[in-house]
Amino acid sequence: MSYNFTVVEQVVVPKSSFHSVSSLLMQSSSKLEWAFFLMQILSMGFTKLSFVFFFRRIFITGQSRSAFAMTSLVVVAVVMVWATGFFLWFMFSCGSSFTARWTTVRTLHAECPTDIKSDLALAISDFITDVMIMALPIPMVSVERREPRLSPY
Repeated sequence: MSYNFTVVEQVVVPKSSFHSVSSLLMQSSSKLEWAFFLMQILSMGFTKLSFVFFFRRIFITGQSRSAFAMTSLVVVAVVMVWATGFFLWFMFSCGSSFTARWTTVRTLHAECPTDIKSDLALAISDFITDVMIMALPIPMVSVERREPRLSPY
């Protein structure tokens, strides 16, 4: 005995409409993936900023015009521009055709020709900003900080 029904996500649908339901599920998951990708850029930016502000909290003691204070402010500005720029770039990289993100790969490459290059630019610049942030406290830690010794004479 053959039945003309298929179970998809706990919903019984006729086999004749199975293709349209599976493409609808695929489209929904692609929309979620795009939203998660945009949120990932923001979360990376906020995480980078939290590290820089943590270092500022530890290493700036009274001298708000020190070299570390100025350098860390420059890094904060770079990270803010980085996160805002890539968020807006990926949001509007296909112009006004937002649906190109969750259609076929062929449509995506036709509507968004610089998509692969922008992914590579995000990865490389993410690594560079991470190295900048990790290198930020090194001069403060490596500076030898001694208490002045009392002379025995």
